[in-house]
Amino acid sequence: RTRHWCDKLRVWFNAPGWRPADLVAQDASHVFSLDAVQRYDPPATTAQQWAGGLQFLLWTGIVLAFLWQADALGFVHSLALLGLSAAGLQVVGHVFDGRWRPTWSSVAQALLASCAISLLAFPSSSS
Repeated sequence: RTRHWCDKLRVWFNAPGWRPADLVAQDASHVFSLDAVQRYDPPATTAQQWAGGLQFLLWTGIVLAFLWQADALGFVHSLALLGLSAAGLQVVGHVFDGRWRPTWSSVAQALLASCAISLLAFPSSSS
């Protein structure tokens, strides 16, 4: 809604909340402050942080092994590994959000990771 073309471009590159002077003069009620923004930071215990961090490292290793062997894996194996990896990383997110306890997430991760590792250990070259 600004009248100046340079302001229409500047709005994309300036700091969050920046508004052209002509818009501020029209309506000063829309003042933005980064201090007023409520950040998403759920409380997590030390056990949750450690469990989530270790589980994330586990899935990083599994995904790297998956990418390393991607050419030798068949389509079904690749699709299954993709689903298992997504599920494992979803559990990691739940741990960091505080929705899952570290003990339950460890059981879920053990099941998911054992399936993923068995698929990586016995690749099939058929597509």
